[in-house]
Amino acid sequence: MNSLQRYISDGLKIIFFSLICALIIAAIVNIILRAIKKKKISFKHILVIWYFVTLECVSFYYNLAPVSRVRWINIHVFKWLEDLTRSGVAVLWQVLLNFALYVPLGFILAYFFRNRAKKFYIPIIIAAVSLFNEMTQYIFYLGSPDIDDLIINTLGGLWGVPLFGIYEKIKAKSKPAVRLSLCVLCPFIVAVIASAIYAIMPFGFVGADFKTAGMEIENVNIDGLDLSNYESEAYTYKLPPKYKMTQLETLTHQIFTAFGEKENVDSYDKYDDLLVTYGEVQSYYTWVMNTGKFFLETMEHGIEIDSNDDFLLEPIRNILGNAGFDVPDRYSNMETDYDDYIVYYDFVPYKNKIFYGTLEWNSSGNTIYSLKYNLQTLESTDRLQTLTDKEFYENLQEGNFNCCNLQDRYVENLICKEIELEYIPDTKGYFRPIYKISAQADGEDVLLEMPLQ
Repeated sequence: MNSLQRYISDGLKIIFFSLICALIIAAIVNIILRAIKKKKISFKHILVIWYFVTLECVSFYYNLAPVSRVRWINIHVFKWLEDLTRSGVAVLWQVLLNFALYVPLGFILAYFFRNRAKKFYIPIIIAAVSLFNEMTQYIFYLGSPDIDDLIINTLGGLWGVPLFGIYEKIKAKSKPAVRLSLCVLCPFIVAVIASAIYAIMPFGFVGADFKTAGMEIENVNIDGLDLSNYESEAYTYKLPPKYKMTQLETLTHQIFTAFGEKENVDSYDKYDDLLVTYGEVQSYYTWVMNTGKFFLETMEHGIEIDSNDDFLLEPIRNILGNAGFDVPDRYSNMETDYDDYIVYYDFVPYKNKIFYGTLEWNSSGNTIYSLKYNLQTLESTDRLQTLTDKEFYENLQEGNFNCCNLQDRYVENLICKEIELEYIPDTKGYFRPIYKISAQADGEDVLLEMPLQ
């Protein structure tokens, strides 16, 4: 939701700025036309100028200050699907923006070529404008050219062509042709079909599903790996449903009560995914998120805990238990840095549940100054068979994996050194088992990801 708000906010700035630029350009053109005794510029012309100024502003808005002198081009088709698994819905807004941005271009070109026979120029011009913007980003270090952007921009422009046809039919007060209407509805039909397919899939996507490595591998060496260290089966885990705002208010009340404080209800600051609340007496506040995590911060004296031990894990567990937040009685690892403590829980079973995440706090003696409950409760679902040595080798040989940091497509020698079975959250809220392999590709260190399915 925040990414959508950011796009709307930035979009309004760009539209206002480009409108001013368009009016200035239109005024200059109008003066020139008057000087040579031509027709004055019309309102339609101003709209076209406004659109093209907006198009260029949006294309370069986020990259006006180059941060890297390294040029890079993405040539993997539909890589945005993989990015969606890593960066979330912000990637989807970017795709929709790229599509919508070129729709008016197709509409304008359809208007310009309405009485001309060479309408096949329209897709060529749309693709050429998109290619110009992508290569300008590349030449002046203003971004990374992306083949997905080129495809999506062109499709958006082509969608504007039948829109103009329907506009002409409505203007002439006649019924649009069936084929024309289907062309306009096509993106919606595709979106509905894709959504239906995604809805019936048992799991969501992780980056490793897309196998974008696309490598040609001559020789594979897995002698340094031992897959027998892993059990023959692995589980998938599902996150619990997110809390509603009324539930967040209840959790907030339980937290303040457990720490011997009363929350200031008038201080409730509600957002889409969290609730911020201040205490009435002591100076501290909480951020309670709809995932069940929370953050407590004191601003002055801290909170004294009744304990004779400087390591406050056990009394903190008891307090959180009274607040309705379970903490397992054993942990995977712990780190300390002066007064900062981090306790790790990597899929630890407790009370017929699986816990994943961390518990962090800052304390001095028996006084807590901040506390972060970053634990999530997971439910085990399907069991998956782990890969045999033969299946693992064949997947590597055929390039059925994802590589995060290698640009070369051809590898003569791939030497696998270490392997770990990790759980990665997918786009549907499941934690899925993924092999992560540290390897060398022709002497270069690379990290490979391979799903179990």
